[in-house]
Amino acid sequence: MSLELLESSKDDFSTGSLRYQTIVAPAVMPLAATVDAEVRILSTYRKAISTSTAVILTDTQAAAKVFNFTLHEEQMEVRKFERLPTPVVRLANDYVATIGDALVCHQSDYKRGLTAGSTGKIIDITQPIVLAGDGSANTALVRAFIDTIGEVELSTSDCLRFQLGYAIPTSLDKWSSYDVRIVFLGSGQLPKLSDIRRLINKTKSFLYIASSDEKSISSLIANLHQPREE
Repeated sequence: MSLELLESSKDDFSTGSLRYQTIVAPAVMPLAATVDAEVRILSTYRKAISTSTAVILTDTQAAAKVFNFTLHEEQMEVRKFERLPTPVVRLANDYVATIGDALVCHQSDYKRGLTAGSTGKIIDITQPIVLAGDGSANTALVRAFIDTIGEVELSTSDCLRFQLGYAIPTSLDKWSSYDVRIVFLGSGQLPKLSDIRRLINKTKSFLYIASSDEKSISSLIANLHQPREE
C-alpha cells in the first residue's frame, strides 16, 4: 500500500513492512497549530481508508469526538450528494450515525455477543417505530457488520452501547487488526513503550504517532530499536 507522508514529519523510519512516523506539533499549541494538526491527521486518514482499513486513536474522549463529528458530517454530505437516504440513529455519548458510519462498541452485552472494543459499520437503518410514552421501543433498528460477530441487527437500546468509530480512545482499541493506525496524543502524555509495541504488533502497514513533545517521543521511538531485556 502507498501512503504519502505528512509534510510536517520530523522522524520517519521503517522496520520490516511497518513504517512509523511522528508528527510533531509545537510544545505550545495555539489554535492555528492545533487545527492544522487535525487537518493533516484527517487527510492521512482519508487517504488510508480509501484503500484499506484505518483508525484514529486518541488519548481522550474529547479528541475522538472532534474527528468523529467531522467524519460523520462528511459521510452525510457524501450520501446527500449521491442522492441516497440519510436516516440517523442515536448512539452513546451524544453521537448520531447514518448508513456507512464506522462504529465501536463501548459497553459489552455478552448475551448479544457484543464486546467493548468491537468495531464495525452500519449497513442499513430502518425508520424506528415510535411508541406512546418515551418512545423507547426495542424494535430492530440498525443492520450492522461487527468485526467480532459478523452481520447483526441492533435495537434502539443496542445502539446506545456504540459510539462513532472513526476515532476511538486507545482504551477501546482491543480487537481489530487495522492496516493503518494514527495515534493522536493531544494531551502530550506519551504512552508506555509496551503500549506502542502492542500497537505495532496489531497494525499491518502504517503507524503514525502525533505528539506535541518532540524530545520525549523521539526518545520513545529510539527505544523501540533497543533489544528487549530477557
